[in-house]
Amino acid sequence: MMLMALTLNMVSYLGRKEFPLDFQLGVYKNVIVVAAQPEDDGLKTLYSGLRSVLPTEVQVIEPDRSKTFEKFLQDWAKNNSIKRYREELFMGFEINQPPSPSIVYYQGYYVHSEPVAVNIFLNAHIRAKLGFEYSLESGVIPCSRLLGDHDSQVYSLLIIQLAFFSLQTIIICWLIKERVSGTKKMESFTGVPIWLSWLTNFLFDLGLHVACAAILWACLLTQRTVQELTTQLPLLVCSQLLFVLDALPFCYLYQMLFVRSTLAVFVLIVFTLLDFFVYVDLSDVPESDAIAYTRLVLKSASPHTLFWYHQDLLQYPTLQDAVPVFNKNVLFTFIHAIACWILLFAVEYISVLGIVYRCIQRYMTRRIEKFGRGVDIPTATESDEDVYQERQRILHSGFDDLVRTDALILVNVSKKYIINTKVLTAVDNTCLGIPKNECFGLLGQNGAGKTTIFKILTGEYASTSGHVYFNGLSLDSNLFKIHQMMGYCPESDLLCEDLTGRESLYLFGRLRGVPESSLKAVTDDLLKAVLLEPHADEKVEYYSLGNKRKLSTALAVIGDPQFVMLDEPTSGMDAMAKRAIWDLLQNVRSLGSTLVLTSQSMEECELLCTRLTIMVGGKLMCLGSPQHLKTKYAQGYTITVHLSQGSLFSINSTVDYLSHIFKHSEIFNEMDSYLHIQVPPDPHPLSAVFQLMEKAKKDLQFEHYTVQQTSLEQVFLMFMQENSV
Repeated sequence: MMLMALTLNMVSYLGRKEFPLDFQLGVYKNVIVVAAQPEDDGLKTLYSGLRSVLPTEVQVIEPDRSKTFEKFLQDWAKNNSIKRYREELFMGFEINQPPSPSIVYYQGYYVHSEPVAVNIFLNAHIRAKLGFEYSLESGVIPCSRLLGDHDSQVYSLLIIQLAFFSLQTIIICWLIKERVSGTKKMESFTGVPIWLSWLTNFLFDLGLHVACAAILWACLLTQRTVQELTTQLPLLVCSQLLFVLDALPFCYLYQMLFVRSTLAVFVLIVFTLLDFFVYVDLSDVPESDAIAYTRLVLKSASPHTLFWYHQDLLQYPTLQDAVPVFNKNVLFTFIHAIACWILLFAVEYISVLGIVYRCIQRYMTRRIEKFGRGVDIPTATESDEDVYQERQRILHSGFDDLVRTDALILVNVSKKYIINTKVLTAVDNTCLGIPKNECFGLLGQNGAGKTTIFKILTGEYASTSGHVYFNGLSLDSNLFKIHQMMGYCPESDLLCEDLTGRESLYLFGRLRGVPESSLKAVTDDLLKAVLLEPHADEKVEYYSLGNKRKLSTALAVIGDPQFVMLDEPTSGMDAMAKRAIWDLLQNVRSLGSTLVLTSQSMEECELLCTRLTIMVGGKLMCLGSPQHLKTKYAQGYTITVHLSQGSLFSINSTVDYLSHIFKHSEIFNEMDSYLHIQVPPDPHPLSAVFQLMEKAKKDLQFEHYTVQQTSLEQVFLMFMQENSV
């Protein structure tokens, strides 16, 4: 609004014939002038001229002749308040006999006080020399008075254009921030179509521009400069509307080239000004085919440059003469806008659906086969029986049977890269089925392929080969439908930092179709469940890492999606927050959602996952429930014995006794009165271990003991060690 007001003020000055501001004392109220009447008769005429110039309502005080003029002013300030000295004592005149100079004093507190004081003293001299009927008028002369009428009109339109240019830079900055922060990406996971997202943006921005244009033109109609455009005014207004229709898709397309909004605005300003100055220089060059082609290129470069060409309408005296030029601009604007929309949607669909990748996929596959000749490329050979059985079930069962039993199906999914003519396999022919209401965990060290397969499932990466199905829908051809069924918590928080936590939940709740009547209750329940109630109305930019993870998890589950993809949801959280998130996810699964989880916490996987897998080198190394994996890959039992104080049996005798009853056992830690023994599972079943330990407790009289099964973390480390070897 400030920029629009400044624009209106600047345009109102262009072309005016009178002074916008006269340098006269009458515009100032309640001012005091200090002027001493000279004793010399030759100077009394000058003093009389000065009094005639001063308005009658102005108070004139005589200084004390016993003091210098400056001393009088200082004493006056001391005797009166500083406020009166600054606001009321406007100017002073010390008239001296030549060759001593006369001095004009002015108060710097007032704007234009210096030229007003000088103007009054000059008028006093004029009246003293020429007569009281003469006077000098001075004021502000606008730069537009140096221009002709046509140039004044052109620069009026230029200033109007600058106001709309500022609106478009704001749009560009916001779109870049939305894209870089990941908010645009998260919106796509709600299933909102690309065309609907951009249509919503376009209608809002168009309404904003039309409202500003209506206010601006309504105000400009009162200005003489615009009133002179009587014939071309309707065409100029239509040209402004066409410019907006063309500039908006250009801004949407242009912002995709940058990740920093300041750089985008700077480049656009420099490019547009250079384009404009080139056009001005070409206007003085004789018309030719080369010049016409150059102008066509300049028009195609930016709709902001196209606006300069609307000033051609001002060259024609009648409306009929200007219509052909207007029609030519309309046609070119229409073509330019359509081209921007086509490029915009092409870039959007390429980035979201991976169309380019899929188009060159066959070519890449041939390159992989070419470079792979003579190279030992790993293939999917399962060493684990459970993984093998899962592959056989996926490959040999009917598709309809699989859809009835599994909500998420992966069929021979592979992801390969070519790096320096070498083939890198990130995911190797993975076959997997995840039933409904299951929480499936993906575990593995960095570089094992779990993040790659996770991004394939969310549609961020396209697989080199294989297929993924959600509820029987292929991920390749039904990405938007699948996103409508999917909630996503990414590894890095993709949040709009200008919104509060509550506003973020409101936004994504509406996008996911939560009824407006229950939206507040759903939001409040989620905020309470993730322990964000105290920070619900704070901006996200002030959230800690843990609170951002809480909000990302809440956004993933709002609207009860059928599939929830969680990439390390509790990283950076304290113990209480983790427990709250685990309770929330268990409730979400109980309501019918299928969860896919990656995590570095073995405790989290044991608590949440009904099944999990450990990936090494892009392969599934094991598959099953946490208890099944601990039993299958058990390394025995860990027995901890707490010896009694003052026991008759020493640690050495206890070690000898336990080593005798548990063959092939290993003592791996002795500390104070604690003894840790690793017992192999064969030939010692769990029941036999407890029987032998109860007998040993009676014989050795130690205080108590514990028997622990192999933990999931030990199973994970076992696979990591085997891979490193």
